[in-house]
Amino acid sequence: MRIILLGPPGAGKGTQAESICDNYKIPHISTGNMLREAVDAGTKLGLEAKSLMDAGILVSDEVIVGLVEERISQPDCSSGFLFDGFPRTLPQAEALIERNVNIDAVVEIDVPDQDIIERMSGRRMHPASGRNYHIIYNPPKTEGIDDITGEELILREDDKPETVKDRLKVYADQTSPLIAFYSDLSSQSELDYIKVSGTASPKEVTEAIFKELNTQLTNILAIDTSSDICSVSLGKGKEIFDFHKSLPKQHTENLLNVISDLLGQSELNFVDLQAVAVGIGPGSYTGIRLACAVAQGIAFSHNIKGLTLSSLELIAIQAFHKTKSSNIVAISDLNLEKLYISESKFSDGDIDSTFRAISQEEFKQEDFDDNSLFVGPGCSLFPEITNKLEGILPKASNLVEIARMRFKNDLLSDPEDFLPIYLNDEDSWKKIK
Repeated sequence: MRIILLGPPGAGKGTQAESICDNYKIPHISTGNMLREAVDAGTKLGLEAKSLMDAGILVSDEVIVGLVEERISQPDCSSGFLFDGFPRTLPQAEALIERNVNIDAVVEIDVPDQDIIERMSGRRMHPASGRNYHIIYNPPKTEGIDDITGEELILREDDKPETVKDRLKVYADQTSPLIAFYSDLSSQSELDYIKVSGTASPKEVTEAIFKELNTQLTNILAIDTSSDICSVSLGKGKEIFDFHKSLPKQHTENLLNVISDLLGQSELNFVDLQAVAVGIGPGSYTGIRLACAVAQGIAFSHNIKGLTLSSLELIAIQAFHKTKSSNIVAISDLNLEKLYISESKFSDGDIDSTFRAISQEEFKQEDFDDNSLFVGPGCSLFPEITNKLEGILPKASNLVEIARMRFKNDLLSDPEDFLPIYLNDEDSWKKIK
């Protein structure tokens, strides 16, 4: 698990970082510690950073990002890491993407400024030992006096209300662009942006964070056999195990063998699955019935829920990832003298679509939004369409993506709802909504 932790000074990031790192067995990487370690180790970048700091010059983003790459290449980061205090600027965040440093989740601990000021200005410290107290949450036995030595406690300069307000303003100025950047990125990728209230007890904040992060570890099986390609994906947390090849749809045992092979590759068993997902019409009768039957059987056998999604929506999801177009129209092949059309929009990592079935003669490009992108095999029927993307087939990995989002939001369906959609029954086709 690769995590970025955001939060104002005094939000409790240190406590939560310790809990997260202990739970996922990943190192806690803060910019300050990373700089000190690099300088002590005498690395090339560490020495460069030292020369800048000795000269009173701010260490550049390029050096900081280089140190980060150096640090996360170490063996203890093989299972992930937690960044605390990095990235601090938008260029640093963009540099991570440019250097293919993938992040699974950004966790923001949100605490109102007034609560932060109360927390920090209430701190008291014993200078000689470093023991900390709080006048409300952890008061000394005698006001203003260290419990052990009887010596006077102090209010550090950094904890005075005026200083705290200044630090909060700096944090807001630096972090607001990062929050907007990662929130936007989460709607366009598998990055999960998690915002939790830090006003609860530390234990409650930890539980809220883990509830969200553990969604990232969901095991999901997805099947789409609506095209000439049999597409099966197994999502094990962030890992995806794929099968995407031509397969005779009438051979049920072949599909089951594919699933068994993917389970073997992922070192999972059927009992480890938490959700199933299946792509449904328009498409092959045999393929759709087979995929639904297998998904239903697994779901009923292991008491799990799942998701059915139109194969046209799966095509739209791929087009969205390629183009970021805000409105995507997917068109099926002409079948039983009908074109099946989905119009899809994307927000918060999910897809929202409307559907219709029309004849080829009824199709008019001007009936759709001017900014629409047209995709799907049916586009070949209309050479007049100018804004189109062809050659995309449904992929089960896109099913995993949507199923993970709906699993988190408790929006999955019971297995009896995994119904195949038949093209000669328009009422049935509309049931996908």
